[in-house]
Amino acid sequence: MKKRTNDTKMTFRSAVERRALDRAERRVKKAGLGRIIASRVLHEENARDDEITVVLGAPRRVEADHWLCPFRIQGIVESDIEYGYGVDAVQALLLALAGVRYFLDQTKRRFIFLGNDHGFPIQVPTEYGKKFEERVERAIHREWKRVQFDRLRKRWAEIADVEARLKSAKAYVARRPQPSNFLKRAIGREEATIKTAKKAARAWEAQLRK
Repeated sequence: MKKRTNDTKMTFRSAVERRALDRAERRVKKAGLGRIIASRVLHEENARDDEITVVLGAPRRVEADHWLCPFRIQGIVESDIEYGYGVDAVQALLLALAGVRYFLDQTKRRFIFLGNDHGFPIQVPTEYGKKFEERVERAIHREWKRVQFDRLRKRWAEIADVEARLKSAKAYVARRPQPSNFLKRAIGREEATIKTAKKAARAWEAQLRK
């Protein structure tokens, strides 16, 4: 038996086949969003009362190697429903997510989900081969590690600041003729907190340096 390859070949269609495919697409699109599989509410930065909703429908098959995944960004895309197209359900879904990011970026407005981003990441292109993917992934990892080290340095600075304040507090208590048990217990708790924070920071640093 001839071994099946994983190569994806472009399908060329005649004009008749193309018109048939268009008709099939129109029939599928009549269902609108269909079954909703995911949604997300985003808030605009500096305008927390202004929100938009991203809604994704389930990918649907048009032909054996032609799928579409509907999505809607309520409050932005006036053309109502947009689609991601793919040769299977997964590709259609991924391209729908890429489409969401595209439309959000086109507004030139900043939308927030968690932290400081809308949470629809740039996807690493796969059509340029494995070596390209690996280079991009290594670059992402390097940048991620740089950011993590920046955060770790800030964490150590915070610990040092707390230690300095604790040292001043201990010097103050030592000057008192009869320091209260409350002050002694408070200093003990702070020392334990610093010890735990240092242990966590060392573990974090060791993980980053692997």
